[in-house]
Amino acid sequence: MAYTQEEINEKFDLIIRDIEVLGRSLRQALNGYVSSQTFYEWLKSDEDKSKRYAHACEVRQDAMVDEILEIADNKNPELNIVDGNIVIDGTAVQRSKLQIDTRKWLLAKMNPKKYGDRVSLDHGGQVDNPVQVILGQGLPPEE
Repeated sequence: MAYTQEEINEKFDLIIRDIEVLGRSLRQALNGYVSSQTFYEWLKSDEDKSKRYAHACEVRQDAMVDEILEIADNKNPELNIVDGNIVIDGTAVQRSKLQIDTRKWLLAKMNPKKYGDRVSLDHGGQVDNPVQVILGQGLPPEE
């Protein structure tokens, strides 16, 4: 189906709003508006739309960080009073842990430079560095 430019802009604005404001995934945001193929064609053919989509994804990521804090700080669902004693609801605790871990994993995949684990590799300078030993460099002098 061919859309007029006005229809494209209107649908695109609604999709971006769903991602930015409602925190929806692209799949959820596209539902009922256009196919993913059509959406990606719009991004490919319009640099401004591509930049707006990238910005919407960044906004959604920041919202996910806020959600992690809200889930972690929410103590009410995990505590119940039974016979006058405070009892921890293990199911609620595990659900909260899963929600946090899922968001952390997604953030690390969406934006590894900002949210991924930092890995530091140092391969130089040591005499017994395995890379240098294999290459025959940096070996200590034989006596």
